[in-house]
Amino acid sequence: MLAKKEGFEVFVSDMSKIKDNYKKLMDDHGIEWEEGHHTEEKILDADEVIKSPGIPKEAPMIQKLMAKGTPRQIYRRQDDLHHR
Repeated sequence: MLAKKEGFEVFVSDMSKIKDNYKKLMDDHGIEWEEGHHTEEKILDADEVIKSPGIPKEAPMIQKLMAKGTPRQIYRRQDDLHHR
């Protein structure tokens, strides 16, 4: 929500199932999302990626983003984004 509020074009991709209340929240705010898979082409085409701190840097998608040089931010709290 913060990234959208700050004017970013937001796409949420989660390998797990997203809780229904979060899906509704994203739908209500016009945020595109996917669950159960990653659309690799879309993610690798991003100018910048905000990732949850629970996703290890060894995760295949993160490794591909790092190899491509895509800037990343680590999400800590809704009001606090730290560049990494």
